[in-house]
Amino acid sequence: MLIENKDIKKIIANTLVNIHIFNRDSPVMITFSPAGSILSKREVESGINAWAFDYFKKKKMNIIAFSAIEEKHWFVCEELLQYIDALGTELQSFPERLGYGASMGAYGLSIYYQTLHIDRLLLITPRPSFPDFNERSGFNYSQHFIGQLTIIFDPLCPNDKRQALLYPAQSKYLKFPGVGHLVLESLSHLRLLSPLLRSFIDNNIDPQQWSFNVRKRRTLRRYYSYMARNPTNKGGKMRRGKFKRAYFGHALRHPSEIVMKLTTKWKKVLIKKLNR
Repeated sequence: MLIENKDIKKIIANTLVNIHIFNRDSPVMITFSPAGSILSKREVESGINAWAFDYFKKKKMNIIAFSAIEEKHWFVCEELLQYIDALGTELQSFPERLGYGASMGAYGLSIYYQTLHIDRLLLITPRPSFPDFNERSGFNYSQHFIGQLTIIFDPLCPNDKRQALLYPAQSKYLKFPGVGHLVLESLSHLRLLSPLLRSFIDNNIDPQQWSFNVRKRRTLRRYYSYMARNPTNKGGKMRRGKFKRAYFGHALRHPSEIVMKLTTKWKKVLIKKLNR
C-alpha cells in the first residue's frame, strides 16, 4: 500500500487519498481536510491533490492526505474505515505518526486516531457533525487518546469552545480569540500557520510565543467584524459600537482587502458553477 518515492492517489468512496513516502525512518504526517476545502469531481479529475498534501510533500515530509469529494461526509464511511484499518497496520513501521486537521478534518482524526496509531495530534477548531450523528458513530472526543493533543480554537466562539472543552482534560489548548470558526484562515492570512506546523512537527510549540503571535489578530478585518457581532452576548452597546467603528476604520485604511474578498468570493462562486 505504501511505496517509497512514488505518488499514490486513491479514491475511496467520496474521499481522495494522496500519499507520498520519502523515508520510512522519518515521521509521517496524516491530514484530513476541513469542510471548506471539499473538492469537486472535476477538480480531482484535473489533478488537484488533497488538502495539505502539496505543502508537506514540498517540505519533504512523509504525507498521507485525505480530502472529501463533493459532500461534507465527516469521513464516516464503511469503505473508508476498512481502508484506514489496513493502512494503520503499515503505519506502525514509522517512528512517529502525526495528525493534523481542521474543523471537519479534526473530527476525522478524532475518530481514526487509534486505528492510525497517531502519536501527536494538532486539531484546529474541531467541529463534529450534528449530535445524533455523533451518537450513532460512537464519537467520544478522543477520550482515550494517550499521546500529545493540541487544540486551537476561539474561546469567544461559543460553539467551538463547547466542542474543544469536551476533549481530554490533559489537552494543550491554544486560544485564538476574536475570529470565530475562521482560525485556520486567520492563521494563514497572518502567516502564522507555517511556523505553527513547523513547531508542531519539531514538538516545540511555545505557549508564550503563541500568545505573542496571536496579538497580530488585531490587524485582521475579520477580528473587528466578528467582535462587533458580540458573539458571547456579554458586550454592551458601547463595546459593540467600538468594534463597529474599528471595523469601518480598518476597511477605510485597507480598501484593497475588501476588493480582494469580493473577488475571491466571486471566483469561488464561478468555479462552483463551472464544476457542476
